[in-house]
Amino acid sequence: MENQILAINDDGSIQYQQLTSKYLEGACEVTKKTVFTSGTMCRFLGVPEDEDALAELTQISRTAAKDGVSVIAIDKTTDKVVAVAINKFLQKSQPFFENFRKTFKNPKSLKIIDFITSSDDHCDLFEHCKVDCLMEILFLGTLPEYRKKGIAKKLCELSVDVAQKLYDGVNVKKCVDGKDLTLEPVPKVVYAIFVSFISQRIGKELGFEIAAERSNRRLELMGQVFENPNSETATTTIEYKMLGKN
Repeated sequence: MENQILAINDDGSIQYQQLTSKYLEGACEVTKKTVFTSGTMCRFLGVPEDEDALAELTQISRTAAKDGVSVIAIDKTTDKVVAVAINKFLQKSQPFFENFRKTFKNPKSLKIIDFITSSDDHCDLFEHCKVDCLMEILFLGTLPEYRKKGIAKKLCELSVDVAQKLYDGVNVKKCVDGKDLTLEPVPKVVYAIFVSFISQRIGKELGFEIAAERSNRRLELMGQVFENPNSETATTTIEYKMLGKN
């Protein structure tokens, strides 16, 4: 069944499920309106005012979604995507962002890629956790009118559940492009780069561990130093949660 429901909120208005082809464009639109518009680094670099940068960055969501493990929240009244956790497998031998670095032209979107990859460089989680495959909660976003309802936390919780099922040998991947998805690769860790104090609180509540931190107030991107002394959150945290046999 394509639209298998993972959860429904207490009042029955929000439905959670894995992302499928039906909702792919809606999910990409949510990342564009949230992660790339209101995200701390995107705002600091002026991404929201740059349509070319937004278009390039949205390609990342569309590509990551092909792994079949993203989770979305849908308003049951409108059947519209209102929040997303775009999830992606990472393997040490297959760097995800290199192709984007080669094809992107906009300097702002390139700086966002540099921010993400340089955060990863602060801690080699493959070595830290002694694993060969991770599932990253790559982009987590909720439309403004649906915030403060616990939706983002639920998306993270369900993302861990999806990863755990894969770890246990159950292929729950959902294709978004008509291609069959095999069980492999299987993640052994779920991780995220939490930029805001809100997402960091979610990580703490769900039992994520902090592997490394970096300053949000002084950054070096593509050889340039950026000062952002008014950042609401002092540091970005690289956090992870080990999966285990049930």
